[in-house]
Amino acid sequence: MKNKRNAFMAKARHLGENAPSVVALIALHSSVNLPAAFKLILSAMGWDDNAIAARFDDKNSSPNVITTTFPNSKRKVSFVMSPTRDVFTLLDITKVAGIALLVVPGDGSEFDEMGSRFLSILRAQGLPTVLGAIQGLASVPVKKRNPIRKKMSDDLEFECPNSNVRTLPLDTLTDAQQCVRFLSAANDHESSWRSLHSHLLVERYEFSQSSGGFQDLRVYGYVRGRNMIATHLIHVPGAGDFSITQIEQLADPFATAHQRKAHDDMDAEIQEALVRAVPSQPTPLEAENAPDLLANEQTWPTADDFPEGEEEAQNISNVKKRTDEYDEFRKAWVDEDDEEAEGDDGDDDKEEADEDEEGNQEMADAAHPDAAMEALEGGVGDQVSVADEGMSDDENMTPEQQANHRKQLMKSDQNDDIHFPDEVETPHTIPARQRFARYRGLRSFRTSPWDPKENLPIDYSRTTAFSNFRRTLKRVTAIDGDTTEDTPIQVGMFVAITITRVPDSAREFISRIFLKSCLTVSTLLQYEQRLGVIHFRLQRHQDYEDPIRSKQLLIVHTGFRTFLSRMTFSEDSSRVDKFKMERFFHFHRTVIGSTYGPVTFPPTPTLVFTVPESCMSGYLSALVDKNSNTSLFSQHAANPSSFQPLSLSISAQPTLCATGTCLGVDPDRVVVKKIVLSGFPLKVRKRYAVVRYMFFNPEDVRWFRPVDLWTKRGRKGNIREPVGTHGSYKAVFDGQIYSNDVVCMSLYKRAFPKYMPITYTTLTM
Repeated sequence: MKNKRNAFMAKARHLGENAPSVVALIALHSSVNLPAAFKLILSAMGWDDNAIAARFDDKNSSPNVITTTFPNSKRKVSFVMSPTRDVFTLLDITKVAGIALLVVPGDGSEFDEMGSRFLSILRAQGLPTVLGAIQGLASVPVKKRNPIRKKMSDDLEFECPNSNVRTLPLDTLTDAQQCVRFLSAANDHESSWRSLHSHLLVERYEFSQSSGGFQDLRVYGYVRGRNMIATHLIHVPGAGDFSITQIEQLADPFATAHQRKAHDDMDAEIQEALVRAVPSQPTPLEAENAPDLLANEQTWPTADDFPEGEEEAQNISNVKKRTDEYDEFRKAWVDEDDEEAEGDDGDDDKEEADEDEEGNQEMADAAHPDAAMEALEGGVGDQVSVADEGMSDDENMTPEQQANHRKQLMKSDQNDDIHFPDEVETPHTIPARQRFARYRGLRSFRTSPWDPKENLPIDYSRTTAFSNFRRTLKRVTAIDGDTTEDTPIQVGMFVAITITRVPDSAREFISRIFLKSCLTVSTLLQYEQRLGVIHFRLQRHQDYEDPIRSKQLLIVHTGFRTFLSRMTFSEDSSRVDKFKMERFFHFHRTVIGSTYGPVTFPPTPTLVFTVPESCMSGYLSALVDKNSNTSLFSQHAANPSSFQPLSLSISAQPTLCATGTCLGVDPDRVVVKKIVLSGFPLKVRKRYAVVRYMFFNPEDVRWFRPVDLWTKRGRKGNIREPVGTHGSYKAVFDGQIYSNDVVCMSLYKRAFPKYMPITYTTLTM
């Protein structure tokens, strides 16, 4: 308690030397006049109309960020306002805001749809200190003012739990002065994830002359979060990761009178650059490892190896051969898997598209965004034919009708997955031993071993793995290493950061963010520029009703970064070493989303958005080839002039579908896809039965004979022998079997996320 009190007193003594508090002005209804409220607050802080007009006309500063000092106080504040009411501008604002001023109308109306979205995002990002303001309350009759004020206060407290929301009127200059007093006394909430990164709310910026398709970007602002290290990389939203050339401390333009007097007493050279930090050894920008296709190649045996090989072969031939068909099954499965691993990539992608319901998820679909989505793996047979039949009429549909038709198909598949989980139909035209060659049987899903290093895809060699992620997390996030000698750039300093080799084509894009929203640059911790297999614990958003399928193209906003992803969902459990894959993200379930993405250290809030139909083709066509080591959003691109950041128009905004938190990096997390083959008893005699419709030829029966059977009434059994030529077989169970029971067989294979290079995007219009 004493240490907390000393820390609080030290912070109060150095209040003028800290970075300005960030106050975000947010309108929760379309009838709110936010610029008028902003102007009224500035007037209450001593700004006259000429000063306000001159500030908004200043082309060298951000029109949405105004930094000033509270009256009769040494505390500085930065007001941030969004000129448009869209979700993604709000994200840019709230990830740096410590105080949120929520402006509501005074007529007693409910929050509109966009206002409800704003509150959902605030809760998902981490609630700052909340203060309510009612605009237009003066025009309401006096008798109705207190009930309206009480109602608005209750609504805000309900939407912002665990926060004592104070609601004030905001109509006159007196009301604004009272609001300013409460803002000056409010505590600046600092989220734990935000304090792990040095970040800068850009007050102004400038570009240098272009050279070879690149130019240097110079940004100005206050250091927030933690002390800044020049050797760290810096992230520019939507553009990517870059190196820092130098960091200079400049004179604080909003310093207190005492600080200005101390600055005037300094020499001219010291005033010009108080502190300059130049990285001695910049961090490399490479995000992916170069896969070595020959790493697993076997060398030719030497002369010393031949005698040992002959002796081993002689010992093997002397051993009595086992006749158990399980060995034959196991050997054939391994051979088949090796053949497929060495086969053509096109065939492999085709099979994965059939089994994993990826539909439009291949790069070729960028040219055909209206192509039909493939059915679930359970749709092999009748469901595929139904889907194809439904999709054959797409040519006569409008784009809206096609989107609705695809949505209905996905909802139908989601309902089938709820009522008949993991069940698939055995195809008639393809032998089951070929269709399900990659699957295996497990005696117990909980206790049967599964090697996490077995048959990894080549894309795993591109990622970064940690021998002990928790120890690495503790080391890279330790603030004790940020000593004054190593990091002369302290929190609260007004600095100028020079960012090197920014593509020329990113200039217009960065300018658009600066004008339409607020630009926030953040440094990266060690390894955070690297590609890894990261996992998120997610929950569906209550207002999103459309199906969410595994490996669907999504937009992930985590921390200060936003990137594209094809997540694979799996169950959230801590008692097993294997996790069952979820084909759909169902309601009222917590799932783990696994994806390729930039290394992210917890705790970091995560928001997931779906890509609208109108933007699907643009996103898919912007993705780079999986065999390429360059990214469209990397400064290492072969053609820097082709840099085109992914941004969305306000008419085609993604929708928030899930929220959660980052769990970290773990490529050894085994996600297993389960399928269930089902059959029906034809003849029953006590514990014995003849089962049909699970297979359609006797060779498949012999192939899957070692795998255990189970029924929906709780019996367990085994296959004895095939019967006839149509795939029926005899089975024996551990108890009485009934003719209305259903006989099932469970098969498993490991599922991996869909590979994507690190593809940064932005959500600002």
